[in-house]
Amino acid sequence: MQEVDLLGRTIKSNFEHRKEYYNLNDFLYSNVSFTGTSGLSFRKKYLEKLLPIPEELFYCADEYLYSNIIFYSNVCSINKILGYKKIHGKNWYAGTISNISRLRNHVKVRKCILAVLEERLKQHNINITKTKVYLPIDLLKEEVLLYSKLGQKRKAVKALLKYFVRYKLRRDLLFTYFTLILAILLPNLYLKLYDLYSKRFIFYQVKRFIFGR
Repeated sequence: MQEVDLLGRTIKSNFEHRKEYYNLNDFLYSNVSFTGTSGLSFRKKYLEKLLPIPEELFYCADEYLYSNIIFYSNVCSINKILGYKKIHGKNWYAGTISNISRLRNHVKVRKCILAVLEERLKQHNINITKTKVYLPIDLLKEEVLLYSKLGQKRKAVKALLKYFVRYKLRRDLLFTYFTLILAILLPNLYLKLYDLYSKRFIFYQVKRFIFGR
C-alpha cells in the first residue's frame, strides 16, 4: 500500500522487502512484516476460524486477523504496490504516537489483541515469554509514551519494570530499551527523533546492523 496525500501525491515511504511466505515459526521469532487492512486477503475457511472479531477492536482489526491467521495457514506476500492509502489527518491509525487520544485507544485495542493471542498460544502449548512475538514490546512502547506524555512517569517506569520481570532482556531490543528510557525522561524529544528515524531509512539500517531489529 503506497501512502498518498489528499491530492493523491505520493508520500515518500520505505518498503522493507518481505519474504514470499511466512509461517508460524517466522511469526514467533518476529520475522514477519504485514501490510494494512486494504492490502489483506483471506481464504474464507481460515477467516471463519477467527470470527467474530472482538467488539473492543473498533479499529486495528487487521492486526487481530493477521496475528492469528498464521496459526492456521502460511501467509503469502506480494512485493508489489497494488493499492493506495490516503493520509488525510483523520485516519484512526496515522499519527497515533503524537496524539494522546489515539494513543490511548491504540493501547486498549493492542491489549485486547495480545490477550487473544496469548490464549491462542496457550492452546498450542507455547509460552509467549519464550518467543520474540512483537506485540508485547510494541505495546510497552506505547504504554510508556502514553504515561510519559500524561506526566505519569511513575506509571511509565512501573510498566517498564513489569515487562522486564516477565520477559528476559534481549540484545536485539537494546536500542528499544534505550529509547523507552528517553521517552520517559523527554517524551517530546523522543517524538521528534522518532519522526526523523521513520523518515530516514539509513537510521533504520544502522540500527538493524547494530542491534538486529
